[in-house]
Amino acid sequence: MEESYMEFETIKRNTTPQMIVKQIIATLEEGNLKPGDRLPPERKMCEMFGVGRSSIREAIKALVVMGYLDVIQGKGSFISNKFPDRGHSARRLEKALAEVSLDDLLETREIMECQVIRLAAQRIKKNQIKKLKSILAVLKNTEQRDADGFFLADKEFHDVIIEAAGNIVMGELMQVIRGELHEYGTKLVVALNVREKSIKSCEEIITYLESGKGDKAAEWMVYHLDVVRDTLEDLVNKEGERGEGLKV
Repeated sequence: MEESYMEFETIKRNTTPQMIVKQIIATLEEGNLKPGDRLPPERKMCEMFGVGRSSIREAIKALVVMGYLDVIQGKGSFISNKFPDRGHSARRLEKALAEVSLDDLLETREIMECQVIRLAAQRIKKNQIKKLKSILAVLKNTEQRDADGFFLADKEFHDVIIEAAGNIVMGELMQVIRGELHEYGTKLVVALNVREKSIKSCEEIITYLESGKGDKAAEWMVYHLDVVRDTLEDLVNKEGERGEGLKV
């Protein structure tokens, strides 16, 4: 019986296995892949995505951990008969986060960010260092009143580090945690001390990522997040502002 293969978008060489995972999950959610379907062989998937075997293997491992795939030795990778409802899982996580205190949320973010940046120091590519330096230039040149522009550039800075770390599960968790803190973001960067300290910490983080010193990069990430924590708590305490479901 002739096997029919679905179509995937070719992945650029400088992207991570995260993109492969996202495409496969999207294909699943669209109904183009169904429980019990077998994925194409590794060689075929390399051609379809335009990447090497190591990227395909990392993506498959991640999908197995996430519950989307079952690997049968000698037969291949198959869509799980009970693959997770991704939207439901995300909603459950968001609901759980909505019940925690602001302090707990910030503490969790610090733990995650520090581990992510240590992984990034081991895996970051030259083009990603170049991108971080470009973002740093944007941060420096953003006008004091342009809080939105500064916030978006800062978010992109963290996104590049998450991408460089190459850990899909940690990346997904970080996006949800940061989403819970989003509404405070633009308020934070209005304060001059936050802008100056953020720029300084970003400079140091790039230096240590480039030299592969993950622990030193993590120290500067803690410095950066401590500034965020102190300013957030000050905002909440002085103005009585609350995020939806967040407790002080």
